[in-house]
Amino acid sequence: MKKVFAITAVITAFTLCAIEPGMYEKNKEFKRDGVSLTKFEKTVIFPNGAKINYTILRDSSGKAVAEKWGDFLFGLDFGTPKGSSGGWNRWNIVNVNILRAKKLKDIVSSSLDKIIYKDGILTGELDGASLSIRSSEEFPNFLFVRIVWSPENKDNPYFIRFNSYPGATKFIGARFIFDGENSYEMKKGVNAPQESNMFLVSNKGAFEKSGNIIIWSEKYYNITAKMWDAMVTFDFYPKAGSKTFNYALGFFNGEDPENVIEKLDGGMKEKILGFMVK
Repeated sequence: MKKVFAITAVITAFTLCAIEPGMYEKNKEFKRDGVSLTKFEKTVIFPNGAKINYTILRDSSGKAVAEKWGDFLFGLDFGTPKGSSGGWNRWNIVNVNILRAKKLKDIVSSSLDKIIYKDGILTGELDGASLSIRSSEEFPNFLFVRIVWSPENKDNPYFIRFNSYPGATKFIGARFIFDGENSYEMKKGVNAPQESNMFLVSNKGAFEKSGNIIIWSEKYYNITAKMWDAMVTFDFYPKAGSKTFNYALGFFNGEDPENVIEKLDGGMKEKILGFMVK
């Protein structure tokens, strides 16, 4: 039995047991400091259960407003362990940074004006680039992100950042990282080895069988993983002339990280890399 709701001319279908894959929308009009605003919220549910949360605030003329935290959100709810709010960052999953007039500018938060979900793929246009996100039946614990730079874009990508909270949004115990070659405790920041194409972050002291994985297919000038209290960021500094960037964002729950690494190195990572560039 289904209940069907019409919200802002979008018909969304809910089952009693789960929300079906698709894009769901709701709008809210309100006033802040005497200014009429409308909050547009979209939630995209992928077939593997990954959820993108997108929020944009507009004034009465349709112009985007970003004055306070929460006016713009583009987050990924994916890989959350039971009893936690960790996993990938559900408020801010990716920043695509350029240097313009010697100032750092994130073209996701400043230009992702709308998103479209069609045939299982989320797409969005950025300032001089495009973004797409998809899932795969073969790899249900991964979501695949592609960023393509426009040939006409004169700005070079400075660095691309993905944000995560492995295990929990509060720092408990210690973080351990596998950099594609070795595992060790994270202190502040680490650089990926030259030939590496993955990071896996796990925990000690709490949520020891939960963590995040990121795999990439292109070569970069530099790649770093950094700790910011509970948050771990992955920063990719492209080489000059690079135009296409592919990533697989994954997680594991209920499994020892050593077993996950063994599976990835045993052929799974190569299959993921092959799917990423299709």
